[in-house]
Amino acid sequence: MIIIHKTFSKKEIIKFMADCGIIIEEDFNKDELKEYLTTFFKTNFKIKSNKYGYTKKRELLTHFRNRNNEKELKPEEKKRIVRIARKIIHLAKNHYMFNFSEYNNFEEVKSDCINIYQYGYLSSVRKAIKYYNYLDLDHINYINSNNLNNKKDIKYNIKKGKYTISF
Repeated sequence: MIIIHKTFSKKEIIKFMADCGIIIEEDFNKDELKEYLTTFFKTNFKIKSNKYGYTKKRELLTHFRNRNNEKELKPEEKKRIVRIARKIIHLAKNHYMFNFSEYNNFEEVKSDCINIYQYGYLSSVRKAIKYYNYLDLDHINYINSNNLNNKKDIKYNIKKGKYTISF
């Protein structure tokens, strides 16, 4: 039985495999999908070029074992990450003076940047990493690959007396 990290949903597994050129029916539940993939990985198959750059079975299996970083954050996790980014931004806006911040040295700042760089789709994380990179100590690139639609169409209706205004 192959190991799939609990952060992957059934739809994400099917979408990932379709990106690799392997079409799987959506009739399975997650346990049946694991069994199907276990037997499927024992056969020989070709992997289509994909956005991840995977070309071998071993890379696909490793991807499933690791945490899914494209998963939408829970509100508590998002608040924690934004709070860390704001600490870094606060340090930068105070000209990197540690007596005005919660940090004691640049190693602590670097470790926090390493913890949050994968959430580059959050604007505060991008800004914090940008400020850290101004220091020219180590260059950290943030990952800005969230395929989730964060922006939604919003309709406004304002009712005042006899008038209705729609945007």
